[in-house]
Amino acid sequence: MKKLRNEIQDGIERYGIIHHEKYGPIYAYEVDGFGNYFLMDDANVPSLLSIPYLGYNYDNQIYQNTKRFIFSTDNPSYHKGWNQWTGEIEGIGSSHAHKKSEIIPSDVWPMSIIMRGLVSNDIDEKINIVHQLLQSSATTGFMHESFNVNNPFNYSRSWFCWPDSLFAELTMSLTHDCPRPDKEKYNIKEWPYSQVPGSIFSQNE
Repeated sequence: MKKLRNEIQDGIERYGIIHHEKYGPIYAYEVDGFGNYFLMDDANVPSLLSIPYLGYNYDNQIYQNTKRFIFSTDNPSYHKGWNQWTGEIEGIGSSHAHKKSEIIPSDVWPMSIIMRGLVSNDIDEKINIVHQLLQSSATTGFMHESFNVNNPFNYSRSWFCWPDSLFAELTMSLTHDCPRPDKEKYNIKEWPYSQVPGSIFSQNE
């Protein structure tokens, strides 16, 4: 197993790091070992965005360069928009969908937005992401597979337990108890649901 791990690590370092003219060295999404590569990222986990979450021993500068690429129009899966519920919002979409008929134009997956919060150590960024995700739930209180950045009421899969679970983990990361109290501390912050108009939670107060 150690031999296989070392071979994979060597392959990533030899072929998986590409010099981008705008961002510098970044991790490639796909390579073939013959000099060909595909630069993008997908909302599904595992993803390049989720590298720290997965525990990979990454180069931080290369990862930060990659993250800047991921959240830019140079990533074909990236979308940014505005709507009256979330305000300006951005995230990563995917060519995969539960049903091909449900693929939505300018879609982002809540999973990608959640993952951006999970890999962040910025409490304010985390809280803003939680607010936006609540607003993007189209009053259902559930995380969907994907939604249109300009209209979160246009979404696929009314219930999707994977992003729901990740959202719970993101919320927990706002406390001192998660994910690793022996390694990292988080400030406890609270947000009043009444300040999230239209959310399912504000209706229950």
